[in-house]
Amino acid sequence: MNETPVTFIWPGMSHLSDDRLTFRATGYDQDGSHWTGEKTILLAEPSYRFWTWVYLNRWLWPPIMSETLLSKLEIFFTEKVQSNEQTLLQVPQDANLIYLDQLQPGAALIIDQLFNKFGIDTFTDLSISSSTELTKDALRSLCAGLVEVFCYRGGKCDFFCAFAETSDAFDLNAKILAKRLKKKKGTGTQQP
Repeated sequence: MNETPVTFIWPGMSHLSDDRLTFRATGYDQDGSHWTGEKTILLAEPSYRFWTWVYLNRWLWPPIMSETLLSKLEIFFTEKVQSNEQTLLQVPQDANLIYLDQLQPGAALIIDQLFNKFGIDTFTDLSISSSTELTKDALRSLCAGLVEVFCYRGGKCDFFCAFAETSDAFDLNAKILAKRLKKKKGTGTQQP
């Protein structure tokens, strides 16, 4: 098996010390074997400022982030944040955000399925906002027109899915989303 190695970062499972940031990491090696470990960024590394920003805003990001999402986020940081004094973004307390812009082929069908299953009022369109909303701009930077859904409970992102990316797994992802939507806002308990 000659697969491309991939790494995932868990922003919420990270810690900061005097000279380093450490993030939980998992991934797959070139031979397809799974590994679990850590990604450590030292204070002296050029990317330390970016990773500090990721850490400070760790509850805004999806619970698990691929290298693809992280590279998009790093571009956003370089272009919009690095020279800006505002590094701490506003995390929604309780929200269900959906990205409905620049849709890929087949995405409209997925949107119809989501709205038919959960109702249009369940979601807030992440595509619409003023140019002064840096938090939404950061989240939009992670989107690729794949009907991305972010769910926030208690001030942290507890669900992220690009539904059109995994359209063959719609039923499974919708089932996971349904559990998140049943959580009583801010309590983490299920509604009856």
